[in-house]
Amino acid sequence: MGISKYPRSGQRIAPSTLVDILTAAPPTGVLSNGSYARFADIDETVWKSNSAYECRLMGDRLVNEVKQNINHLPWEIKFRTLSLFTKKIPLCDLDLELRTFNALKRRFGQNVPPETLIRDLLTIAGFGVRCLVDFLASIEHYGNQPVVTEQLELAVPTETTPKLSPEEFPAKIEVEISHYPRQGHRIAPRALKDILNIPVKDRRMAHTFLCNLDESAWENYSPEICQKLALAVVKCTSDFRTVLSKEGGRIKIPVPKTNGKPIFLQLEQRTFNCLNSRGLLDNPVRLAEMTVADLITMAGFGVKSLVDLLTALETQVSESFAPNSEVLEIAQRLSRLKEVEELRIDDPRFGLALQALRMT
Repeated sequence: MGISKYPRSGQRIAPSTLVDILTAAPPTGVLSNGSYARFADIDETVWKSNSAYECRLMGDRLVNEVKQNINHLPWEIKFRTLSLFTKKIPLCDLDLELRTFNALKRRFGQNVPPETLIRDLLTIAGFGVRCLVDFLASIEHYGNQPVVTEQLELAVPTETTPKLSPEEFPAKIEVEISHYPRQGHRIAPRALKDILNIPVKDRRMAHTFLCNLDESAWENYSPEICQKLALAVVKCTSDFRTVLSKEGGRIKIPVPKTNGKPIFLQLEQRTFNCLNSRGLLDNPVRLAEMTVADLITMAGFGVKSLVDLLTALETQVSESFAPNSEVLEIAQRLSRLKEVEELRIDDPRFGLALQALRMT
């Protein structure tokens, strides 16, 4: 492994990751043998029937094709993590061009984090389209190679994930039916930040990203705009449904810890029906053990239900109402007001604050 020019003998010329923008037919007359209907079809076998010079020339043509179409790369590709190829990415074990190696080393050091997104690579200084093609071709080849050390690692005992304590979680989840989005509640789930990290498609909200649409969105925008933003969140999440069904296994459901006290959620009717029919509302510990992938693959539980549940739960886990001495003193004063007994813990205006304080 070391510094070498792309493309490399025995490796794909067309990275599998970029097949969606390599659908055009390659130029004729470059390769003396073999017929390829698309750039995407030029894999490792091209080296067996063509000279190294011809393969390198085709590699240059492919890089030019990627340059012309890189802005059309689908969102689900841009938001893929490098962990799909391999769990470890040591630069010293990869075949890379010098420019690619230097740009990655300056940015990450000796090891590229596997959680890096495809789209983030192009934001690295000095890392152009050729570097992207070079790196993807190399890492795809590296990820397909058997790693001898993995057999040794299997023999090392790994730490088990600590079991959830039932006493820490709510004894029950009580539900009031309402429609998402809800005034004063989050619009975009924090748990889906990676796929919602895209700008809002509205010139009036420049520099606003979907992932940042928390409770404050209702103070900054009209209810009509908030409704449209919620639709955009659901649409974006729906675009990544396949990705979430696979990679969502790493995202736990954020059930708040209340030491046995019930929580009150506002949920859509469909969300309630799916959770209630499986007994998850009466057993929040089971819900806390589930992942986004578990929910998104559950029959009848759609993308909107996922966003609905996550935003409802995450709004509960607000850190804005810490029970310090000043807050508790104010609470004591409020308790002496007339008709205070009519205040409900699930009141959309301030119920979250009461729940965060665990007040009844």
